[in-house]
Amino acid sequence: EQAIRRMGAAGVRTTLLEISARPLLDSREPRLVDLFKQPYLHAVAVGLLAQRLMQAHGCKEAECAEAFHAGLLHDSGKPVVGALLLDVERQMASTKGRRLISDDVMVACIEQSYARASAQVASAWQLSPRAAQAIEGAASPVGSGWSLAHALRLADALAAQEGFHLRREDIDRAPAIIE
Repeated sequence: EQAIRRMGAAGVRTTLLEISARPLLDSREPRLVDLFKQPYLHAVAVGLLAQRLMQAHGCKEAECAEAFHAGLLHDSGKPVVGALLLDVERQMASTKGRRLISDDVMVACIEQSYARASAQVASAWQLSPRAAQAIEGAASPVGSGWSLAHALRLADALAAQEGFHLRREDIDRAPAIIE
C-alpha cells in the first residue's frame, strides 16, 4: 500500500516488471550467456530509449510507459527459444553423444523465431495487445508512419550503437536501421 501511494499503481507495475524481467533475460545457460551479452541491460536501455522516443513524438504518458514495458520485453523470446533449443539438443545428445546445434545455427534459429515468442511473453505478462504486436513487428522492417514498433526498432538500434548490444553484429546493423 505504501509503495502504491508513493509510486502510484503504474510505477509499481513498472518496477515489478523490471524486477521480474531480469531472471528471464539473464539466462543461466552458459551457452546463451556466451551468445548474448548483458541482455537485461540491453532491454532496459531499449525500454528507456523507446519511452523517450514516444515522448519526443508527443505521445501520452500511458503510451510512453507502454513503450518502456515493450522495450523491456522485446527480446524476452531469445532466452525462451534458446532454452528450448538447448533442451532439444540435450535430449538428442543423450542418444547421439555429441553437440548437435552449432552456435551459428542456434543464433540463426533464435533470430528467426524470437519475436513471436517475445510477443507471447508480453501477452502472458499482461502487456497490451498493441505492445505485443509492436514487439513482434519491430523484429522486421516496419512500414511508413510512426508507431510503437518503429520506436522499438529504432531504440534497439540506438542502444546497440551506444554499446548496449547483445552481439557484435548488432552494432554493424545499427546504422542502417537508424538511417
